[in-house]
Amino acid sequence: MNTMHNPGFAFVIPVVHPEDYKVKDYRCIEAVLKRTLESLNRQTYPAISVIVVGHRVPSWFAELGDRYTFLDVSDNPVFTARPSKEGARKHARQIDKGLKYTVGLLYALQHHDIRFAMPMDADDYVNVHLALYLQTYFQSARLEKLSGALIHKGLNVKLSITPDYEITYESAYKIRNFNEACGSCRIFTRTALENSLRLIDPDIEARFRYWSTPDESRSLKVSLEATQWLDQQTRDTYAERNSIINALGRHGWQEDFFRFFRLPFLGAAQGCGHNNHEGQRQGTVDYARIIKPYPLPKFYREFGLEAATFGPMDLLPYRMMGAIAQFTAWRDRM
Repeated sequence: MNTMHNPGFAFVIPVVHPEDYKVKDYRCIEAVLKRTLESLNRQTYPAISVIVVGHRVPSWFAELGDRYTFLDVSDNPVFTARPSKEGARKHARQIDKGLKYTVGLLYALQHHDIRFAMPMDADDYVNVHLALYLQTYFQSARLEKLSGALIHKGLNVKLSITPDYEITYESAYKIRNFNEACGSCRIFTRTALENSLRLIDPDIEARFRYWSTPDESRSLKVSLEATQWLDQQTRDTYAERNSIINALGRHGWQEDFFRFFRLPFLGAAQGCGHNNHEGQRQGTVDYARIIKPYPLPKFYREFGLEAATFGPMDLLPYRMMGAIAQFTAWRDRM
């Protein structure tokens, strides 16, 4: 399919430092990351790009193809491992993710003709029709004041990793208030991102103007000078709720910065169970939020875990939902 006239959709994924105190086995993280990246390649919208920001380029990364770019921040003092919970600075996790998201989003804005970008976690999955739906929804200029979309309907998926680092899925559950449980819950418009990032500095894009060309592994080193400038420019406000770095690095309290509409379908699935998680539940299924079980075969098909062929009639409901939501939003603003 010709993607020349299709505005882009970028997924930006930060990966934790291999020596972070929360990491028990980094090979597990690479295993779930690979499955996540492979699933994104099955989006039914053609013009997608995937940017990973991390410290170690996986040996298999180049095999994914030219939709994927790895921004290498290894040996960068801005992105260091947390030695322990006590040794970490306040909000260290949100800051690390927020800075990596910022770097990845700046790259996406400058190198891909994106209309949307979705920051997401390295162990989660996205509905294969998500990008297609949003492109339909946002066709009207009357919706330009919206910052993007919020995923409040989603799944918890219980997985396990075998001794040879294969992933098996045990069960899936539809949960309530997905956006309160998982970071892979926000999709931003290009305009919202540009306006928010320029709050750091009106010339922030110029600071990140110079990027090297990806090598044969589809990776490139991120400028040390630019990231140190970003760190220095934002460190005094890191812990503040209104800091854009903090806002990007967390998934709660988004209303201060962004105006979202809610997706009307299951938009994302949170992978639970690889034992290298953050958070109060340490990556377990949030049983208190469960609405009902969800069929695994349906999860595989709808979230890109298996190859599937979608005909026009399969895509029609998502196009119709987008068109109906678009009309409703337009009518409400009249």
